[in-house]
Amino acid sequence: MNRNALIANKISLITIAALMAGSVALRPAPAQPRSETSLPRLLPDGEGVVTLDVQRVIGSELWTMVSSQGRLKNLIGQAQSELEALGVKTSDLKTAAIAVPGAGRDSFVGIVTGSFDETVLLGRIREDKRVTISSRDYKTVSVHLITGSGPASQAVDELAFAFFDSDTLVIGSLSGVKAAIDVRAGDQPGIMRNQKYAGVLEQLPPGAVGLALSPQPLLGRAPKDMPMPLPDLKNVNLIFGSVDVGSSIDLNLTFRNDTAEQGASMAGNLNVLLKTAASVLRVAKKGKYGPVADALKTFSISNSGTDVKMTGVLSKEMFARFLK
Repeated sequence: MNRNALIANKISLITIAALMAGSVALRPAPAQPRSETSLPRLLPDGEGVVTLDVQRVIGSELWTMVSSQGRLKNLIGQAQSELEALGVKTSDLKTAAIAVPGAGRDSFVGIVTGSFDETVLLGRIREDKRVTISSRDYKTVSVHLITGSGPASQAVDELAFAFFDSDTLVIGSLSGVKAAIDVRAGDQPGIMRNQKYAGVLEQLPPGAVGLALSPQPLLGRAPKDMPMPLPDLKNVNLIFGSVDVGSSIDLNLTFRNDTAEQGASMAGNLNVLLKTAASVLRVAKKGKYGPVADALKTFSISNSGTDVKMTGVLSKEMFARFLK
C-alpha cells in the first residue's frame, strides 16, 4: 500500500468506522423531528446525506456478535487498532454525517462528532515519515492536508481535515472540506437549504443510520453479479428513511416517485420483485442465501400517493449463519 493510502486509511476510519457499523443496522421508531442544528446543516448541497449514530451501533447486541466472531471480527479489530494509533477510541466517536456528492464532483466530505485531541492526532500523523502533513488557514479555520512524501503519492489524491471545535471534525477532499467551511460561514448554501432533502431530514425517525439521497446517480452502477434482482428506480427521485440496530436489523425506507400512478406501479413491482428475489436467493450459491430469502418474505410494502414504504427485519440469527 502506498504512503498516502496508509495514513488516509487511518484518518478515514474516523468516518468510515461508522459506515462499517451502518452496514450492520435497523428498527422503526416513532417519528421525531431532527432540527437544523444537526450535522447535515454543515454539509454542502449534493445528491444526499447519510447520518450515523456510532454509539447506537456499537452498543447493540448485533455489533457485539459481529465484532467477536466470524468474518468481521478481524476487520473490526484492525479498524479499532488503526484508530487507537491516532489517539482515538471508538468510544470517542458519537455521530457522523457523510455528503453524497453530485455527479462528476470530487468534493467528498464527512463530519464526525466525538472527543478529539487535535494536538495528539496531528502529532501521531507527523510521526509517520511516509507522509507529509501541511496546514493552511481557510476563513479562520486551519485545514490540514495529508500527502505522500515520496513518488508513490503522485497517483494518490490528497486528504484534508479540519476541526470546527474539539468535538467536531470535518474530513474529505480539500474542495469538500472548504465547501463545508463555506456552509458553516454562511457563504455557500448547504444541503439543508435544498427543500428536496431538508423536509425529510428534519422528519426522519431516530435510528442508527438515517439517509436521504437521490438514486439517479447510482443507476447503472450495480455490480453485474448481484445475486438478486434490483428494483427499477428510474422514476424515483428520492430514497429516505432509517435503519436501526439492536438485536436485529430493522429497515424503514420510503421511495418517493414523481406521480401517484408511478408510486402504485412501483409498489406492485416491489412486491413481485421481493418474491422473485426470495426464490432466486433460495437456490443461489447452493442455498447460501436461504436465510436472506426467508427474511425477504417478512418485508412489507405499502404506498400512499407518490410514496412507497418498505419495512423489514433481518435477524441476529441470520447474520450468525453468515459469520460461521
